[in-house]
This record gives sequence, C-alpha cells and structure tokens, in this order.
Amino acid sequence: EVLKRIDAYDERAGVQLRIIKAFGLRREEAICLQPIRAMKLGEDQNSIYVEKGTKNGLKRHVPIDSDEQRDVLAIACRLAKTTE
Repeated sequence: EVLKRIDAYDERAGVQLRIIKAFGLRREEAICLQPIRAMKLGEDQNSIYVEKGTKNGLKRHVPIDSDEQRDVLAIACRLAKTTE
C-alpha cells in the first residue's frame, strides 16, 4: 500500500494524508492541523475544530463520525506529543 511506504519514509506525511482521507480536509488544513488542540476545541469530542489553513480563513467544526477518524486522530495526537 502506498500509505505504508509513505509512513516508512515520513510518518508525519503519512498521518497528514490519512487525515485528508478520513476527514476530507484540504492539504493546507491537514498540514496546519494541531490534533490535540483541534480535539480540545471540538464539540464534546464529537468533532475537530479546524482553524488554520482553511479556505478564506473560515474556521469550522468537522464531525467525527467513524472509528477510522478516531484512530487517525489518536495516531496524530501521539505523533504530536513526541514532536513537541
């Protein structure tokens, strides 16, 4: 799988691509996303708050609807903690 090869080369890029796929975010939104902050500002852990890199600077809540989304966020948060 392509994502596995990307992960082997650059785990951060792999997670960003998974976030794009899981949430439908734009490239810039995924690059700028701070997953821990996005979850804290989300509505009752049922959404993430996308505030940087958005089109026309419009901040928004993106719902968390699936286990795949939760799994990707968990990986992103773990990675964010190791690079603080």
